[in-house]
Amino acid sequence: MNPKMENLVWFKIDMQDFRTCMNVIVNQSQNLTKTHQDEIGSWSSNQYDNSTLISVTGAFIPRIENLLNSVQNMTYPLNSEYVHNALVNSLKYETSSYKQFRNYLLLGNKKK
Repeated sequence: MNPKMENLVWFKIDMQDFRTCMNVIVNQSQNLTKTHQDEIGSWSSNQYDNSTLISVTGAFIPRIENLLNSVQNMTYPLNSEYVHNALVNSLKYETSSYKQFRNYLLLGNKKK
């Protein structure tokens, strides 16, 4: 498809549908983050050991990656590229932080 035809597709995207999709994904991301923070709270209060939290955190990574993939594959109105890219970057950083936290538990934290 030539670039001019691609631009025509962008204009057909309904702004309200884009906003709705973005709101759903942001809410899902916030819910995942809150749930993971609750799990960290259980670990902090010694209800979980490191291996349990490693497993729990590992289970959250593909869930965040799925959200990231959804956002990366969504179409958006041309004038919403900044918003789209900001959410993509946010989810990339969140995925990275979950992986780093899991690796910290695996390698660096001696809490029993």
